[in-house]
Amino acid sequence: MPWGIMSNDLERPVFAKHLVLPEIKAWLAAQSGVRAALMSGSGSTVFAVLEDPSVGEALEPLARERYGEPTWIRRCSTLTNSPFSSRRIAKTVTTED
Repeated sequence: MPWGIMSNDLERPVFAKHLVLPEIKAWLAAQSGVRAALMSGSGSTVFAVLEDPSVGEALEPLARERYGEPTWIRRCSTLTNSPFSSRRIAKTVTTED
C-alpha cells in the first residue's frame, strides 16, 4: 500500500476480549474492493480502506444484514484530496516560493 503497513498494537488484547471484532475485521478484509481493514484506537471502531467510494455503497447493506440494524456504519473519505492533506500543503508551499 502506498501509505505503508497498517497495524494497531492494541488489536491483540482487544480482540482477545471482544471476539466479534476480529470477525468483523476479517469479514471486511475479505470483501471485494477492500484494500485494508483495521481497528481504530482502542477498539471503538473497525474500519476499511476501500478502492472506490462505490465499494462502501455496496458494503453498507451487506454489513447491516450480517451484523444487524443497530450497527453503526459511516462512509467517509480520506484527506488525500483535501486542502489539508500533506501532499497539497507541500505542493502549495513549493509553488508559492
